[in-house]
Amino acid sequence: MAYMTEIYYLQGGLALALQVFILNAMIRYGSRRYWLLFLYIVSLFLSTAVLVLSLSGASGWSREALRFFWISEVIQQALVFCAIISFIHQRLSLGDNRSPMTRWLIIGAATILLLILAVHKTPALNAWMTPVSRDLSFVATILNLLLWTVLLRDPKRNQRLLMVSGGLGVQLAGSAVGQGLRVLWEVSKVFVTLGNFVSSITYLLSLYIIYRAFAQPDAVSEPRASASS
Repeated sequence: MAYMTEIYYLQGGLALALQVFILNAMIRYGSRRYWLLFLYIVSLFLSTAVLVLSLSGASGWSREALRFFWISEVIQQALVFCAIISFIHQRLSLGDNRSPMTRWLIIGAATILLLILAVHKTPALNAWMTPVSRDLSFVATILNLLLWTVLLRDPKRNQRLLMVSGGLGVQLAGSAVGQGLRVLWEVSKVFVTLGNFVSSITYLLSLYIIYRAFAQPDAVSEPRASASS
């Protein structure tokens, strides 16, 4: 697993830099309605920093580092779920009637999360969490597509939120594809390397897209209804 450590060093260094840029831009130009996304980026920064430090000088991934990686992965997936649902809720809340869809989205997302964890449960941590992460990314991608549909139907499109949704979509799709390839490791170890490459590239690209979304003030002012929801 030495090559995985080297890949993570490279990805981790680039990711830390992009995460710092995103947090700085969000503090300068962001708004309160993106606080869940802000927590998600903070979680990414802290987990990346801890893992890079824990792997420093080590010959590979220790059991503790691997456990921390998967725990932080599930927490971050949950934050993405919540962020996307909050964005959908904010756009739907701009109408005359507050749709009950948000409540059902939250209940459905929590149910799906528990079902995925239960279905794939196995004593081996990697064998358990790899398909869990793949399935969670797939479900979150569907939620993100729903967000895109809501945004594109809005006559006053929020370009910043469109870019954020696009960045999350790139990351989620890349994660789902990467985890799907890793599951094929029994067929060939090449699939593990390919899966790591796809996940790393799409992850860094998504961070850059999110950074560009907050790199300058929003051209369109935030609707009052979204701020009060």
